[in-house]
Amino acid sequence: MPPTQARGGFGTKLFIDDGAGTFVAVAEALDVNGPALTLALDDATNMESPNGWEEKIANGIKAAGDVTFQCHMLQDDASQNNLYTALNSGAKRNMRLVYPSGTKRLSFAGFVANIGHSYPVKGKTVNDVTVSITGQVVKETHP
Repeated sequence: MPPTQARGGFGTKLFIDDGAGTFVAVAEALDVNGPALTLALDDATNMESPNGWEEKIANGIKAAGDVTFQCHMLQDDASQNNLYTALNSGAKRNMRLVYPSGTKRLSFAGFVANIGHSYPVKGKTVNDVTVSITGQVVKETHP
């Protein structure tokens, strides 16, 4: 059997357009989750469905869901302040999720929909960020 091709996620970077066309990596991002690509299905079950089993059809609508991540709370960091600017303006931003290898990435547009704050008694302060994706996610080769 061939050896596994699994790779670790350490080194993944999330970039957000600063609103002027320059992509800036979000500083000190932790675990990144998403996007979760889905295809919407409709129930097509009818009185003649074979053996009473539910039937489904694809309706053609796809969704990318959200990208969620935590980052160390750096109050004076320009890249993290860019997240607040995006949320406050309600502006759609272009983003890139660059794989650890640096040769592949996912590109998408989205809205910074949530920035949560955590101040634990024991532990570090973090921001919990949700980016809601709009439109298609494109898998690209990173130059």
